Amino acid sequence: MGTDVGALGRGTSYAGNTDTMEVITVNPHQQKMTMMAIPRDTLVKVNTKAGSKYVKINAAYAIGGPQLAKKQVGELVGTKIDYYALTNMGTLRKVVNAVGGVDVNNPFAFTYEGHHFVNYSAMNDRASGNTK
Repeated sequence: MGTDVGALGRGTSYAGNTDTMEVITVNPHQQKMTMMAIPRDTLVKVNTKAGSKYVKINAAYAIGGPQLAKKQVGELVGTKIDYYALTNMGTLRKVVNAVGGVDVNNPFAFTYEGHHFVNYSAMNDRASGNTK
């Protein structure tokens, strides 16, 4: 089993709370993979220098690095986490570029934090070669 940790807006830094945590199980014999999202606000009990306390699971990485994050996720789901991957936005950009980009189907226009996103459904039709 492995876990993937994301960090929005941190460039190449691997500091702070995690934004997402996913448990990924790969079974090569059955050629199956499953993914399970861990809700970032799930409370877990951690041991700190100040003693035991309950924190949101996404703070485990900030408190004790990847080892504590693996331990807490493993205890939560009842299995040992063998591997982990840390993915921040800098790494995500490299992965997306390595596969030639990704298609986004945005069914409606909206504005968020000063950025305007348009409805791309008509553009997606043209990009696939379908014309109206």
